[in-house]
Amino acid sequence: MVQAYRRLPSPNHLDTIPGIGDVTAAVLTAYILDIERFATPNKLVAYFGVLPIEASSGVDRDGQPRKSRRFVMSRRGNDLVRRYLWMAALSAVRFNPAVRALYCRVVAKHPDHKAIAIGHAMRKLLHLVYALWKSDKPFNAKHYPWGGPAEEAVAQPTPASEKHAEQAEVAKEQTTGHKPASEPTRKVVTVACGTTVASEIPIDERTFIDFAHVKGQLSLSRVLDHLGLSSRLRGSSPQRRCACPIHRADGRGRTFSVNLEENVFHCFDKSCGKKGDAIDLWSLLHKMNLRAAAEDLVQTFGLEPAPSSGTEKRHG
Repeated sequence: MVQAYRRLPSPNHLDTIPGIGDVTAAVLTAYILDIERFATPNKLVAYFGVLPIEASSGVDRDGQPRKSRRFVMSRRGNDLVRRYLWMAALSAVRFNPAVRALYCRVVAKHPDHKAIAIGHAMRKLLHLVYALWKSDKPFNAKHYPWGGPAEEAVAQPTPASEKHAEQAEVAKEQTTGHKPASEPTRKVVTVACGTTVASEIPIDERTFIDFAHVKGQLSLSRVLDHLGLSSRLRGSSPQRRCACPIHRADGRGRTFSVNLEENVFHCFDKSCGKKGDAIDLWSLLHKMNLRAAAEDLVQTFGLEPAPSSGTEKRHG
């Protein structure tokens, strides 16, 4: 299989991604066949079922979980590919700067559920596979300043891993790739869904937060990606539907409607009826008031709480 992969008339550069070796690249190529089969990276992720999902042992009549919720890996997809991706992710979280940044951020948020972070690392690898195959360029570790404060929360590398990191750095300098059109205003961690690490600006109850300014920096699709809900959405237009994550824990139904252009959502189930924007959704899912939800969004996505100049504190 590796020999067949090496003889491809047009290389797809999957083996240049740190963490993905020759065999994994060959297996992925054999099952994907043609990247044009997938319109978006999320469709590729859904095809292999590489996504942690929320589960519970049962729900009541209103769709609420009867016991504490837990996270498990989706059962969809090919088991062989998932096994190879799992091993690739374990390597990538150490030597792939893009995957490591995401891994550190998820571990910082869920320190007791590191398997969830590995699941997100697998998903990130598939996003990189999609990007490299579509762009026809090898992996470039300097394409974006991946590292950030979240990496400080994980253990420092051992001398052995430092040696591997130095070897990986040499390999990075030999790769090329497209560069971003502009530099971000602050150092952030970018993942396939576009999320960032926590804001470097300290936020407390005295911090003025301009809700309109926060929503202007954050699209609803970005929040849905962060929550792992984008792969559940059905439809090709800006208006899409899925099971309501607010009142249905079993993932059944399509009462939850989102408009990705207007950045609003609405559940049409009579027992729920919740609607609003990104802040409202964050507030409902994390069971916090709007002020606390806005603060958490600013810290989670690295946003500005208010315009840096020309804005004074307003009542309300």
